[in-house]
Amino acid sequence: MIPERVPHPMDRVEILKRVVKVTHSVRDLDNVLEILMDHVIELFGAERGFIMLVDSNTGALEFRTARNFSKEDLYDTDFQVSRSIVFRSFGSGEMVLTSNAQDDDRFSDALSIKEYGLRSVMCAPLVDDDGSIGVIYADNRVRLGAFEEDDLSFLETFAAQASSVLVRARITADRDRVHDLFSRYVSEPVVQQILARPDLALTANRKRVTVMFSDLRGFSRISEELEPDQLLEFLNEHFEATTEIILEHGGTLLSYMGDGLLAVFGAPLDMERQEQSAILAAREMVQDAMERQIRIGVGIATGDAVLGDLGTTRRREYTVIGDVVNTAARLEKLTKEKGESVLCDAETYRCSGLDGGESLGQAALDGKQSAVEVVAP
Repeated sequence: MIPERVPHPMDRVEILKRVVKVTHSVRDLDNVLEILMDHVIELFGAERGFIMLVDSNTGALEFRTARNFSKEDLYDTDFQVSRSIVFRSFGSGEMVLTSNAQDDDRFSDALSIKEYGLRSVMCAPLVDDDGSIGVIYADNRVRLGAFEEDDLSFLETFAAQASSVLVRARITADRDRVHDLFSRYVSEPVVQQILARPDLALTANRKRVTVMFSDLRGFSRISEELEPDQLLEFLNEHFEATTEIILEHGGTLLSYMGDGLLAVFGAPLDMERQEQSAILAAREMVQDAMERQIRIGVGIATGDAVLGDLGTTRRREYTVIGDVVNTAARLEKLTKEKGESVLCDAETYRCSGLDGGESLGQAALDGKQSAVEVVAP
């Protein structure tokens, strides 16, 4: 049986205060949405309710939570609503109340209302400083006139508070997402800088960066000589030492690939002297490897690339895409042929401001139409 709504206005106000207070301590956006929805259903004696929010990427309204009076999630097959009512409220920014949607002239053209047996319905826009961010909806298909004007007035108050709560929860969720994403790639001080503008870090963009590829020499022999657990320990120690050097020089570690790694300098944050930092990091990496009695090769290239948060809902990574990535990889491969530990393109060395490098002339790299001037920095 659907419970009656909380009758006294003061009871509603006190409950709303508690809801706002509780949601302040909840970091997960989905949990915040469920708390808000469950209390709307309780406060108004609704049968069902849902919250839709604007997707920041597509700009479309999407269901974020749909619940019933038993605090159960509703799925697409169980939850049928009239989009005429939803979009009327969202598009106009107005509150919508109908005591019997099936006889309401405003929705006479909405066949879904009769098909779904909708009767008492309330819908309120969720709004922030930039405009509508979604809607909050409640209905009761059992009782005619289940909602009254004072209910609509309080729903307006609830929606205003819910909007503030959701904006804050979204900011917290974005910050947590950014921290989880970038704490794997950059030093903590850089993470904190990124958190100041998470929108810049997560938005795909094209910029000039310096890309580094590094690879172990003689890895096939090493893998044959070591037991599997010893091999993993060896690689972990190597990557631990190498990663620390990259981070100390302001680089962003993007991925480990077998016995190699990919890093970028100049992203996600702009970086002065990114070419110099990459070369100095490479030199230190080579020296550190020699002290551990191993050898590595490093390729470095500078150019435009697309950077951003790439992947699926299950797995996302911050990555770099572009010809400059291929150039760095080919230069790393060329170190074996040239007998050098570090090679870079002429653009990287020229912009580094460093001395002592040796030009090795033009080299034809796989996948490149034009030869590239190669420098041993």
